[in-house]
Amino acid sequence: MIKKRPRSTTYVSFALALGVFCASRSFPQDLVSALPVEPPSSLFSTKLGDSEVEALAQGFWEASVLSSGSFSTGSSDSGFNAVPFLFTQTPDLYVFLRFRQHWLFETYVTQNMTESMFSLAFEGDETSFIRSARLGNVGITMPEYPYMAFGALPGSFGAAFNAYDEARAIAVDAMIRWDGLQWKTRTFFGGDEAREDSLAPGDDLRGRRFVLPGAPIVTLTLVDTAVTGAPRTLRSDEYSVSLATGVVLLGAEPLGTLSATYRTGAGVDRAETLYAYTVDTDGAVVRQDNPLEARNLYALSDTEEARQLFVRNLATGTTDTRFTVSRVASGLIQVVRDDAAPDPDEPF
Repeated sequence: MIKKRPRSTTYVSFALALGVFCASRSFPQDLVSALPVEPPSSLFSTKLGDSEVEALAQGFWEASVLSSGSFSTGSSDSGFNAVPFLFTQTPDLYVFLRFRQHWLFETYVTQNMTESMFSLAFEGDETSFIRSARLGNVGITMPEYPYMAFGALPGSFGAAFNAYDEARAIAVDAMIRWDGLQWKTRTFFGGDEAREDSLAPGDDLRGRRFVLPGAPIVTLTLVDTAVTGAPRTLRSDEYSVSLATGVVLLGAEPLGTLSATYRTGAGVDRAETLYAYTVDTDGAVVRQDNPLEARNLYALSDTEEARQLFVRNLATGTTDTRFTVSRVASGLIQVVRDDAAPDPDEPF
């Protein structure tokens, strides 16, 4: 009789060996990806109401669209006339935003472009290398050096940068700015310079120069009575007078009614009111006309350096010989028309 046990033993050994092989392949291993790490979706994340955010907005921005039209009809014809749309806007808006106490955005939009403002800035502290960096049309400046000064023109657009490192003794100041330019011209005739000032006839100085009738005069007393005060006698250093011609020049406009008491060369005592003004209900000063006031006095700077004063005709560009300009005092001139006829209503 033949026994078959050894064959079954072979099968069992094969099964055990296969189980050991499968078990050795099932241990976990660390996997390393060959792809780069994906960056975060944002550099930072914040929202209004956080302690790192400060925001303010106030004002308005008004916009409107206007149009109109007309329709007409009749027995023979009809039509519609439409006006194109008119868009208008009136901004007056201020916006302020500060982030993390260092980043700053500020803008002000208004209808007047000269008052509009835009600023984007970084403001560091004492420990940071970059102390400030700014872009916009406000605060674009840098410290003054002994050999140069740039100033701070309002409304000039540009960028400014300031950095400082005390440990390494490094200081950086940089600025780029667009400043508006103004053309200035100077005209010379030989070695003399011609300076031109535009004066209108209504630019005369009021209450400064008077002519007393009955000249020559011997004595003079001037009394200024303010609208809400007591009369005050002017001191001799507050005015100058020509006794021969009776011309009086005051250092300042009177505060109220100016009265003159004087004696002529013929021994006649006279009293004249030279100047007066009132204050209306709105608080405005209303100056009263007086034939004794000389209305040809004007303010002009640098009269001491001027060698020749004349009036130029704007139509022809040449000197108008009908007028004579002369210096009266420092910064004061008089303009006289040579062919002017005397006033028939003058009291002298």
